Amino acid sequence: MPILRVTLDGENAWPDLATRDLVRGDWTRLTALPQGMTSGKLSIAICVELPDGRAVFAETSWALLHAAVQSITARYGAPQ
Repeated sequence: MPILRVTLDGENAWPDLATRDLVRGDWTRLTALPQGMTSGKLSIAICVELPDGRAVFAETSWALLHAAVQSITARYGAPQ
């Protein structure tokens, strides 16, 4: 199962990235992949579009993404 670290306060959340060359992208697509995990469980795929026209495909389990959203909701409430 993949690992997803959730930090509920984003201020200085990833100091290890401070010295790396980062490219900002935008989530433009998200889809559910039935049986996307090797276990056969549901996974979530995310497409991030980069400014230079390239795209990045990322995937996590639905269980991890759902737990992350629940944690954020518990801390900050549902979006209005």
